[in-house]
Amino acid sequence: MPKATSTKSMSCRHSSVDASSSVGAASKQKVPPFVQRARAVNNDIRGLFPHKDFTEEQWRMVGKRVRAPFKFKDVPTQEQIQRSRCGDFFFGFYMSHQDILDFAKEFNKQRRWSPTMTSEDMYYTGWSLSLILDDWRDIDLRRVIVSPAHKEEMPEIVEEVGKPAYVACVLTTDEYFDGYNPTNREIAELAHVLEKRPFWWESYE
Repeated sequence: MPKATSTKSMSCRHSSVDASSSVGAASKQKVPPFVQRARAVNNDIRGLFPHKDFTEEQWRMVGKRVRAPFKFKDVPTQEQIQRSRCGDFFFGFYMSHQDILDFAKEFNKQRRWSPTMTSEDMYYTGWSLSLILDDWRDIDLRRVIVSPAHKEEMPEIVEEVGKPAYVACVLTTDEYFDGYNPTNREIAELAHVLEKRPFWWESYE
């Protein structure tokens, strides 16, 4: 499938909080429990179904399905990408400022106290979530545009329609058309940890 490009993307600089930007600090962090669980499941998918008594052949089929590429729905068309603000869309999980703050407070045992979300909280969130992915690709917190469809699907979104919000970005449309595809397990684990569903979002900047 040909890769969609846009002259807009040349003038739009993606604003993100990149896990790789805090490698030094993150390397000293203790791996969160949810990452340990995800790694254990990846090594033996029977951990996902502790009460199932499958045959070896059934376990093999389950493992194949779990590790199969995730099937994306409602992928933005090339026309939509061309007409978008920055010529790119992100697939990811919505996270409000409070979500990011709560996530860091729960899992970052070395967090420095602050009553509000900090850049350190954002670094930690992206870094720890990226550990769930098989190849440890960076998960960035990207700013996106809230659409009417997003508000309808997720009434809990704090931001108004048309305003910027953060998402934990798993991949971009550029990466999608280049052939990168996370597995069912990776998306399921992220959804389990964040207790949210992923969607496509138009890039804000």
